[in-house]
Amino acid sequence: MCTLTIAVLSNIFSTEGFPERWHCGDWPEWLGWTHIISDLIIFLSYQLIPIFAIIFITKKKNISFPPLFWLLGLFVSFCGFVHLIEAIIFWYPVYPLAGIVKAMTAVVSAIAAFYCFRLMPKAIELPTIAESEERHRTLFNAIPLCVLEVDFQGRIIIINKETVRTFGYQDEELIGKNIDMLVPERFQEAHKTHFDQYCKSPTELKLQSRELLAVTKSGKEFYVEIAITPSSEKKSLICSIIDIDERTRTQMNLEKKRNEISQMFSFGLIGYIKSTLEGKILEADDYFLNLLGYSREEFTEGKVDWQKITPKRILEKEQALLKNILTEKSLGPYEKQYLHKDGNKVDVLIGVSLIDEEEGICSCYVLDITQLKDKERKLQKTGEQLQQALDEQITQKKQIQQYVEELKVINAELDDFVYTASHDLKEPLRAIGGLSSLILHQIDNDGKVEDLLDLLKDIVNLSKRSRDQIDSLLRYATLGTHELNIKNIDSKQLIEELIETFKYQIKEKDAEIIVENVPDFIRGDESMVTKVFENLLSNALKYSKDTPQIKIGTQEIDGVNYFYIEDNGEGIEERDKEFIFKIFKTLHPGQGGTGAGLAIVKKIISRHKGSIKVESEPGKGTKMLFSLGESL
Repeated sequence: MCTLTIAVLSNIFSTEGFPERWHCGDWPEWLGWTHIISDLIIFLSYQLIPIFAIIFITKKKNISFPPLFWLLGLFVSFCGFVHLIEAIIFWYPVYPLAGIVKAMTAVVSAIAAFYCFRLMPKAIELPTIAESEERHRTLFNAIPLCVLEVDFQGRIIIINKETVRTFGYQDEELIGKNIDMLVPERFQEAHKTHFDQYCKSPTELKLQSRELLAVTKSGKEFYVEIAITPSSEKKSLICSIIDIDERTRTQMNLEKKRNEISQMFSFGLIGYIKSTLEGKILEADDYFLNLLGYSREEFTEGKVDWQKITPKRILEKEQALLKNILTEKSLGPYEKQYLHKDGNKVDVLIGVSLIDEEEGICSCYVLDITQLKDKERKLQKTGEQLQQALDEQITQKKQIQQYVEELKVINAELDDFVYTASHDLKEPLRAIGGLSSLILHQIDNDGKVEDLLDLLKDIVNLSKRSRDQIDSLLRYATLGTHELNIKNIDSKQLIEELIETFKYQIKEKDAEIIVENVPDFIRGDESMVTKVFENLLSNALKYSKDTPQIKIGTQEIDGVNYFYIEDNGEGIEERDKEFIFKIFKTLHPGQGGTGAGLAIVKKIISRHKGSIKVESEPGKGTKMLFSLGESL
């Protein structure tokens, strides 16, 4: 085997039996040198490519599939040697060497091809440069922090979307600009100095300070926390900025509140105690002890106990409140009273916080509001007195308003009275005067006795009519002076007595009286309510048809109960529904009566704070409805 290997190796460089390529065929000189120069250039290029690959692999430590690079480099190098031998063969025909090199190249290329075939699925899954850039850009923009890449001159190279949102600048407004523009102007000079010093030996750095501020495009300043990391190539800086403005300002406010509370305690404005949930006071400041009149020695001796210094009526409520402190962790502020050493009550405002859940220990802050509560009680008493005076004024105002309304009604009635006295009452008097003059004339002319007697009868009738009108007017006028005696009236009995009163008229008219849905009682002045029913039933009988049918009952209208008396008479025109309630006005003159009945009815109902209405159509009868208002 060894002898065969030596024999093969000794024949690799043999040229026996092979002519130089210049003598293989008729080679023009230009063609031969074209092949030679091309093969040599290809050889040199093929040897440089692996060198570049080696440098690349050396520099890029995390490159994917490094064996593939080595195989492809070896394959390219062998290919280069193939071209070198092709050029040498023009003078020195080492065809055995060329065959061996080509065989080695074939083996390497086959291995490389097989390896490429094996890696193809993984290689396909690898993202392209564009895809990688897009993925990194998406991840970069998804970071919920302001992230910037800055070169060592302070110029901004790249930013994410959170930076745009936070600072209010667009990409083109920041890219290429100095990062100083994100620093308040008063800090820019100091910032540049610190930045230059840091860039001389950059390391990972985290900055957090109450004076570390950034500024937005609109000029709004806010507190930030900054982390700086040099890039792997040490050519730029990756800066992340966290907006901690709300947290910092909250901390500052808390510190301010702590200082205020500390000052309040130092000035003796608020008392402090620490106690258990069972009521044992562990600590108490001088303000609290002085508030209740106890000395430090008495407190040390255990004479100050929460249950003893709290009134019993308050103690039970407070114990119920304290049951919630384990879940709520705090109570109040709420008002309570303590018992002073001398027995007086002290008003306080108290807030309780649970500071040790296992031990059941609470801290309590107490503010003396005794003077405030005294003033409040005085103000409350004054307010009650003022309210009482105001209520009295309102009552007086209502009474005055009621008197005014009553005066308006009285004035209106007085106007009607004056008109009636001056017009309606004069009418029969004028007629009597005319008839008297006519009698004198007849006497002077020897008139007949029969004619004189007729004239005297007319005068008598007119006198009676005038007297009846005066009586009706007096009854109408005195209704306003009659004091109402409001009481429960048996309405069914009243209607029965009413029917009994009119039994002769009912029998004479052959009338049918139907009583339906009548309540047991009605409230009002019995004599006046009786007059209302009498007048309405009298009219119903008087103006009904030959065979009257009259209904008496109640019905509800808009939540108000109305009595009604309904007949089947000739009815009333719409235009006359108000006219019939005026005194001495009647739709049937000459049929008896003075025309004062419905006027009296309306006045009685008005005095009972009720109302009366008419439902009627010509030829379909009349339904008179009335309510007694507040008297029902």
